[in-house]
Amino acid sequence: MKNGFRQSMAWLHTWSGLIVGWLLLAIFVTGSASYYRSEITGWMNPQIQPSAPFKESQSLRHAMDWLQTRAPEATSWLIDLPTERLPVTQVMWQDAGERRYNSALLDPSSAQLLASRKSFGGDFFYGFHFQLSLPPLIGRWIVGIASMLMFIAIVSGVIIHRRIFKDFFTFRPGKGQRSWLDAHNTLSVLALPFHVLITYTGLVTLMFMYVPWGIDLVYGKERGAFLSEVRDFSAPIAPASETAPLVPYTSVIEQARQYWGEGHIARVAISSPGVANARIELIRDTRDQLSFRPQRLVIGGVGGELIETVAPAGPAKAFYNVMYGLHMAHFADPLLRVLLFLSGLGGSAMIATGLQLWVIKRRGNATKGLYRRIEGLNVMAVLGLPLAMGSYFWANRLLPDDLLGREIREIQAFFCVWLLTLLHAQIRAPRHAWREQALLCALGFAGLPILDFATGPDALNGFNGVSLLLAIGFAYAAWRLYRAPAKLGPAPRSTATSSRPRESRT
Repeated sequence: MKNGFRQSMAWLHTWSGLIVGWLLLAIFVTGSASYYRSEITGWMNPQIQPSAPFKESQSLRHAMDWLQTRAPEATSWLIDLPTERLPVTQVMWQDAGERRYNSALLDPSSAQLLASRKSFGGDFFYGFHFQLSLPPLIGRWIVGIASMLMFIAIVSGVIIHRRIFKDFFTFRPGKGQRSWLDAHNTLSVLALPFHVLITYTGLVTLMFMYVPWGIDLVYGKERGAFLSEVRDFSAPIAPASETAPLVPYTSVIEQARQYWGEGHIARVAISSPGVANARIELIRDTRDQLSFRPQRLVIGGVGGELIETVAPAGPAKAFYNVMYGLHMAHFADPLLRVLLFLSGLGGSAMIATGLQLWVIKRRGNATKGLYRRIEGLNVMAVLGLPLAMGSYFWANRLLPDDLLGREIREIQAFFCVWLLTLLHAQIRAPRHAWREQALLCALGFAGLPILDFATGPDALNGFNGVSLLLAIGFAYAAWRLYRAPAKLGPAPRSTATSSRPRESRT
């Protein structure tokens, strides 16, 4: 630990960022992709193409009729209505004695069953973002520890910058280590409110797991009672023995419109369909509110009468739900979503420049072999991760639709390519590894629109546009790397009387 408060904060900033920097970069990149989770899922399921404009009432009627025909004996039904971002109706049903739900996709305007392509779509990046494709408890603890260190790095980074806003307007290209530091400072300040908010709210979303002592003190071992109060669960009821037909869909729509207006039903959950005490739970969307916890209506499944209305209440619960909603950003309109996505990419670049700056400052050290290995990890994190993400999309279109465990194979392609980028970065000299992986990223993302045109019904979409922009960015990076001299680190000290180090060129 260095002497002096700022020196101590600089030490803390350096090591809190480095220890989990590669992991934080993966969390930021996949979290940024999760802002377009629905669009990624739509691209990876090209069969999702609505035949005509759809309406809420029409989609619900088709879904209820389809389930009544295909799964009349199921113990519960779930219906996720289509949205503009994902224009497909998803129906799920749970048969007696089964824990998992079966699912199918329907065209919302015609009730036609869409050909199923097994894929996790954008849900894979969303899940990786907060639990790293590990068992939930392990993955979320690792992400939580990394997020805590990220928050420490942000706070200590603000403290050590005496001229934080002046540095924001300072960028000196072609100055080696100085340029990397300027880039890191600029990216840090550019979206500083976003970095603080997204890190803090990410910790809040899982705070009950990280600090459970208050819950244990009040509820003891009755953790289920606590979750029921926080999440507003309705207690399940035993199904009756008498059978009775479900209320028509028009009654469901009328109840929703009376309380929420038109077009706000996100999910319809029907428990014990076909029996006398069936219940229908309507869950409101959250696109017009900051809170992540939606309002709910519970109505009788046979008579259509209102049984219960549930709206989150209480200051503590409201605060938690708003923090959760700010992190998820379901309320974001298209322009705000773009800004959040760009802020996430900026945060990723901030972490990447910080990692590379740490290596560049230490090139030429007696233990340079160690720093070469660390720079290999930087290559794997900065370029290997997007290359692995691109391979995930390529696998989606190249694997046969009828392949057993197809959705798992897509994920395996992601991790295999990511591992190969690590091996490549450790075997090749750093300057070659940077160049070659940047070029591969450019080629991989440039090929996605071509692949979509060859295998999908519509190549003119936002996903392909973003892929082309990323390809251009990686191509420019590869071009700059191929033009750069071999040595990117700080120049040796001058032999003149002045002891100040000369700045090297990139």
